[in-house]
Amino acid sequence: LPAARVYTPDGKKFKMTGTFGAKECVQFAQDVASGKVQPFIKSEAVPADNNKPVKVVVRNNLDEILADDSDLFLKVYAPWCGHCKAMAPTWEQLGSALAKENSVTIAKVDATANDLPDEWGVQGFPTLLFFPKGSQKPIEFDQQARDFESLLKYVKAKASSKSLNVDDNVAPPPAPAAADTSDDKDDGDDDTVAHIVKLLNRKYMLDQPGYVWAAVASGLLLLSMFFLGMAFSGPVAPPPRAGKAPQAKKSADKGKSDAATKKSSDKAKTKGKTRTD
Repeated sequence: LPAARVYTPDGKKFKMTGTFGAKECVQFAQDVASGKVQPFIKSEAVPADNNKPVKVVVRNNLDEILADDSDLFLKVYAPWCGHCKAMAPTWEQLGSALAKENSVTIAKVDATANDLPDEWGVQGFPTLLFFPKGSQKPIEFDQQARDFESLLKYVKAKASSKSLNVDDNVAPPPAPAAADTSDDKDDGDDDTVAHIVKLLNRKYMLDQPGYVWAAVASGLLLLSMFFLGMAFSGPVAPPPRAGKAPQAKKSADKGKSDAATKKSSDKAKTKGKTRTD
């Protein structure tokens, strides 16, 4: 490291690779401006087997899944989110109940490992988004209850097909160990400092090298300011040596000594005059 990134006004990100230097940075910026560099999109690997009741969405298969001839009910989650962990068994149960229904797809995506469209407006975890068949615009699940019955009722109300093949005999999977939701608030909308940092990291910095690049840039700026300050301020006078009294104090002490000497002389003259008289 260091590393370099280019962010365009339309939200695209470009990652510089190879040798890092002044000339290379200039050339990289020119290549981005001329369209020679492809945008960088963070994505997990596309799963080799994605036929489970809950499909795994990554950035590189998102367009394919959205283009599928079915409705999509997507859970956007973060691995560290306590509410996401607590909800996982219910989401698996929903996927199993609709596994034989081809017109509805139940899926999940890790928002910390995949770049998601800004238009989705994800602000907390978990966020549940429903995409009607053929639509790229999601409808956010806005209900408080997130139990199995409430989620299934929501799917039935939003689904393109009004006759769904639901397996009512699907047993819920075993609940995970008690999840720590102390940092989550408002039914999963985590707004702690850690959550805000993670959102900013995903949205603006992409990954840790971004922070390193920011630190390097800040250090170079501080060094430049230091040397500019030295250039314009001129030479700095050295401090006085230890034990040597400042000139102002010496002058004041000399003035006091001269005054005392004059006073003593005047007193002697007065005394001598009195004896003569």
